[in-house]
Amino acid sequence: MPQALRPNSDIDSVWSCSTGSSRYACIDEDPYSDTDYIYQATTSNIQTIGLSPGETPANRLNHTLRFRVRGVSRSGSLNAYLYQGSTLIKAWTNGNLYYFSFSTSWAEKTATLTESEAQAITDYSQLRLKFGASNQTARISWVAFEIPDAAAGGPEICLEMGCAA
Repeated sequence: MPQALRPNSDIDSVWSCSTGSSRYACIDEDPYSDTDYIYQATTSNIQTIGLSPGETPANRLNHTLRFRVRGVSRSGSLNAYLYQGSTLIKAWTNGNLYYFSFSTSWAEKTATLTESEAQAITDYSQLRLKFGASNQTARISWVAFEIPDAAAGGPEICLEMGCAA
């Protein structure tokens, strides 16, 4: 079963909350809920959220960003960025255009890191996500960054791999 790293802190307070004052609390549910969300109050603002710590996975495959987004009065588009601390791991952008399009209905969006992009992550306790949208209608209700289970260790692995004792 994969590890799900969910929002656990507000790195900044650029976007607004539909309820309460913690942005991460509006988008960390399991399972997802569209009743609370964060939204872009002004054009060109980028919101940064911290993710819960994860353990180093057994492999660097299947690192997947998932989130739910919609627009209020019109469609739009959105970029997402994955950081480890201040180091950019992946920018889901399309040049000067936005990467993820959205409509006025809630929809789940996904994006996966390549194995080489995932290899750049050295500390799964320092991951952050940033979101920026093309217009003020963007709403995000749920976010998760899924990674494989942690690497197993101990004698069981050695027995399976035929290690010398």
